[in-house]
Amino acid sequence: METPPKALNVSRPPRGVWPVRFLLAKSVSCGAALGAIGLCAGYLLLPSAINDAGALLMTSGVAGICGTVVLNAARRGLCFLTPSRSMRTLAGCLLQAMREAGLLVTGEFRLLVRRNGGKIECALEGGTQPEKWMFTRSLGEMLSPIDNPRYVFLRKATGKKRGTGAFVHSYACPMVMSEPQNAERLAYRLSRAMGGVEAVDTCRQDGRAILGLCKQLSHMNKGGKHE
Repeated sequence: METPPKALNVSRPPRGVWPVRFLLAKSVSCGAALGAIGLCAGYLLLPSAINDAGALLMTSGVAGICGTVVLNAARRGLCFLTPSRSMRTLAGCLLQAMREAGLLVTGEFRLLVRRNGGKIECALEGGTQPEKWMFTRSLGEMLSPIDNPRYVFLRKATGKKRGTGAFVHSYACPMVMSEPQNAERLAYRLSRAMGGVEAVDTCRQDGRAILGLCKQLSHMNKGGKHE
């Protein structure tokens, strides 16, 4: 019987297949929000603004909303700025979801993410040996090329049509998290890190069509080897 690895080694994907649309979208959001904040600040400095209570309140509200957009976009963008940060973010989401599902229950856990030559190594410190193995195997399944998982995670559809970027930035659900409630737990944690993410059931007819697009477009199917 093959012994599961204690740590996951992931070779850095080629630059051409590493997803950049997510970072570009966050950069555009930050730029637009900062521009709106600048306009609001310019208006508030006008002498006439002091005498217009309604406009003053509305401008302050817009500036506050834009400030929140900037903070959220910057935080999420920084989480995926480099392959190492992406690894830590995704592994952290999986760790939290597995703890909430009752799969990791002993002691305190800490992620160890480091570069090892041309690879990124991720290991779990704390807990029992079987828990470490289960986490490593699950993380490997999540970051491996999408094959036939029960669920896939991808960005939620906006409006009537889902963008291609949703399929590019998609991941497989690990087998130990394939129960519906556990898949939703992991989708929630990914949403906290990336924005709206949904767990799509690939056993449904529409889910099978989405799975085919994920296999074709996901950056996980275009680069990187996991050991």
